[in-house]
Amino acid sequence: MNLRIAALQMTPTRAQDNETRLARGLNEAAAQGATLLLAPELALSGYNQSAEALRDVASEVPAAIKRLAQKVKETGVALALGVPRIEDDQLFNSAVLITPEDGVVLTYDKCHLFGEEERATFAQGNRRSRLVNWNGLKVGLLICYDVEFPEMVRSLALDGMQLALVPTALPKVGDITTVSDRYIPTRAFENGIFVAYAGLSGVENGMTYLGGSHIAAPDCRTLAKCGEDEALLIADLDTGLVGRSDRSGPYLRDRRPELYR
Repeated sequence: MNLRIAALQMTPTRAQDNETRLARGLNEAAAQGATLLLAPELALSGYNQSAEALRDVASEVPAAIKRLAQKVKETGVALALGVPRIEDDQLFNSAVLITPEDGVVLTYDKCHLFGEEERATFAQGNRRSRLVNWNGLKVGLLICYDVEFPEMVRSLALDGMQLALVPTALPKVGDITTVSDRYIPTRAFENGIFVAYAGLSGVENGMTYLGGSHIAAPDCRTLAKCGEDEALLIADLDTGLVGRSDRSGPYLRDRRPELYR
């Protein structure tokens, strides 16, 4: 069976405009026959913001999610996106998955915070994503830096994850293209899963984003990929590829965890 998904690479502006862009992205994805849209890390607020600005947006997130959930229902396209989230007065870098049938079915807080600024701004998540069934696939969430830790992705694959949805925001510094170009297809290949990775683009408050959105298959193939500009990626997932690859060994089956520490 083939499932068509989309990844939105977008330039963040004001929260209200970001929400409008996400709603338009749902329309665009629906027009191309996609049943799921993945948006970037902190897509609703923008990433390069002060803690105060992020808290301001976070206070409005429940209402924004309610509006986006209505748009998801209207279009029939599930939506995964990054948002700032407040719980017990702590600010989290979070992601949510909204489906047309059930509304918000997953909420995940970023576990691996990147750099001193993130650690000074956000509370650290301490639980891996739950998995939910979506159109016959077990789906989990990670956020940006999380996917760079093989253990994190492997542990979810061992739980049965078949599609990893990864909102991201890569600043354009150094040889950061390695993450998008190499890590994403590698995580897909070594775990026999699909990995969808959607990033911010353009410039926000002096920070230039790489973009680098990428959708990779379990056999290491790139199904869709883009550069630095705004784009909507479309990919058809052949679900029969999950858990097997003609180009790789059966890594999950042949593990010897008694040797690993």
